[in-house]
Amino acid sequence: MALEAGTVGIGYLVMGSLLLFLLAVPLRRAEKPGSRGFALAVLGVALWPIGLGVSYLTSIGGLVVAAWNVRLLASSLIAVGWLLLAVEVTTGRWPPNRKLVPFVAYLGLGQLVTWSNSYHGLVLAPDTAVRRSVIVASYGPVFWAQTGVNYLLVLSGTALLAGEWLRSRGIRRRQAAILTLAVVPPILANLAMHSGLVSSPYDPTPIGLVGSGLFLAHALYRTDFLDVVPVAREVVMGEMEDAVVTIDGQDRVVDYNETAAALFVPEDARVGMDVHDFFETVPPAIDDRISGVRSSDTEVSFRIDGSERHFSVSVSSVQQPGNGTAQVFVLRDITPIKRRERELEDRESELELLRQVLSRVLRHNIRNKLTTIRGNAELLEDDLDESESIERVESILEASEELLGHSENAGEIERIIERRGRTVVYEPLEMVESITADLSRQYPDAEFHVRGGDPASVAGGPGLETALRCLIENAAMHNDADRPRVWATVLEDGGGVTLSVADDGPGIPDHELAVLDTNEETPLSHGSGVGLWLVTWAADSVGAELTFETERGGSIDTDVHDDSRPYPAAAVPRDRQASTVVSLHVPRSGDDPEPRSDT
Repeated sequence: MALEAGTVGIGYLVMGSLLLFLLAVPLRRAEKPGSRGFALAVLGVALWPIGLGVSYLTSIGGLVVAAWNVRLLASSLIAVGWLLLAVEVTTGRWPPNRKLVPFVAYLGLGQLVTWSNSYHGLVLAPDTAVRRSVIVASYGPVFWAQTGVNYLLVLSGTALLAGEWLRSRGIRRRQAAILTLAVVPPILANLAMHSGLVSSPYDPTPIGLVGSGLFLAHALYRTDFLDVVPVAREVVMGEMEDAVVTIDGQDRVVDYNETAAALFVPEDARVGMDVHDFFETVPPAIDDRISGVRSSDTEVSFRIDGSERHFSVSVSSVQQPGNGTAQVFVLRDITPIKRRERELEDRESELELLRQVLSRVLRHNIRNKLTTIRGNAELLEDDLDESESIERVESILEASEELLGHSENAGEIERIIERRGRTVVYEPLEMVESITADLSRQYPDAEFHVRGGDPASVAGGPGLETALRCLIENAAMHNDADRPRVWATVLEDGGGVTLSVADDGPGIPDHELAVLDTNEETPLSHGSGVGLWLVTWAADSVGAELTFETERGGSIDTDVHDDSRPYPAAAVPRDRQASTVVSLHVPRSGDDPEPRSDT
């Protein structure tokens, strides 16, 4: 038997050494899905005959047992590597480190128990003997437990590969088939040894592992495994941003991807449920439209998590073997496209409204003001009375200045629209103080009061300073009091900053606000100018909420702590009453703002 043991040992060493050459491809293409699991399994496949070969070539008892321990490590490496190979091939991903911890612990604990067997006899029982280089084993409970776990891991990986074989096509189908069949020879050889069907004292498993090596070599060099790695179906379905749902001829859901599950699936969803139950989170009318589509595309809209979402629904038919025709529904989220369409429509609407303002409002005002200029000029020509001449000259100047103001405001509106999309940073209190200081020089008879703290910066589109200047200037300009009073307040709340302007003037005429509500200028309904249009457009550009409160006779309650208001109003002394309060609430928003440049 000594000669026989040595011959078998040499043969096994040669087998193991040749099997090591299979490591070249996975090590060279380590980035390919399956390469790491493949390398780990091949290492175990090679170590098994190498360990047994060494044990058969020595008669030293301790060395024989040590070499047999290497063979036991090889069986665990094969099992773990095979399962990881199958997982990576079918999912396209290497498991995260936290999921690898149990496998590492299993290998480490197994080796710890194996190499300390002389103290407990749980792997090889005490009656195990070494007869002329061959272990006559009496296996302990840990050996059988480890063997059972190894078989479970190998069969689990094989089941994954078999499933991929059944549902794949082309080269991927051939690759999965070869990998599935590769486990058959060593399993048969190992079962023959443990069941007593083989009377030889030598472990025949390495011969089966050589058969596995032939299958693995065929996979590497004939089907380009680890070279051409098709994307797994699960990866495609899982990574798709479109929701995909497959429904059979009886309106039962037979498959769906993760996107569909996140959008529509109730908590108890399962394959085989009715399509209407599947779309439980969708309004019934929309559910009917989705499930009713059979041959053409359609678009649906509904709310998900409080926001409006838009989907394009397309359907295609697929043949199910033995089960007739199924329908594959693909719901593509087109919400960004719809949002862009609305933005373009808003842009067109703004441009059309700008055209109306420039052509109708300015034309109307220019005609009226020019009539005033012409009439006063004619009277001035005929009337040489000095005092009356001065008054008429002042009327000419006032009308001219008003026309100039309309023109400047219209130009500012156009500039705001052109700069839409940019982000500007503002210092609210500093901005208000700068505006009131400038206007105090222009309107020396008016009183300007600034109240509030110094809130943090806010960011938004261009135009906030322009809107605020227009509001404060209008409050002073259109106030018929002997000493106009204007209060500007800067207050910060949890959602942003509120800038309010109040005055004790005559208030904003109803027809001026009505034009803003309809968002249209017509021949029978138009404002006296473009100032309020300027404020409205600027507020929209910044993303601010604009509110008007006006009351003839000055009876607005301006208590900043009034809970009936969504945002604080201007702070007006208790002994004063305001007739108009206009507020701009600027929410906290904007990243990477540009320096303020809308002056």
